[in-house]
Amino acid sequence: MTLIIRPATLADIRQMAEIAGPPVTAQGLAAWMDGDSAHAAWHLVEDESGCLLGFQHIGRTDALPAEACEIATFLEPAPLPFGAAASLFDATAQAAHRLRYRWISAQVAEENSAARIYY
Repeated sequence: MTLIIRPATLADIRQMAEIAGPPVTAQGLAAWMDGDSAHAAWHLVEDESGCLLGFQHIGRTDALPAEACEIATFLEPAPLPFGAAASLFDATAQAAHRLRYRWISAQVAEENSAARIYY
């Protein structure tokens, strides 16, 4: 299976909200993306048919020093093709480097076992 990693845009919001699930809404994501600063990046992974498999966001937060960013990851609950999540993170890590971040922080809920394995 061919995976496509690319920057996410406002045109992707509907599919992104479906993967994120409640309480995330398309309107909330659009506001987040539209109001995001030059210190953020959004990437997604999709299959060759254009089906969204997941997306990531990195950006500044007041809880971290300026050289750090926080990451948010949303993945399709079904098993992903081999390498999909790793390829998505590679693109996000490259963006973090371009944005001059020195490290990435992930806040993961204890009950989110899939995210704990991923990170």
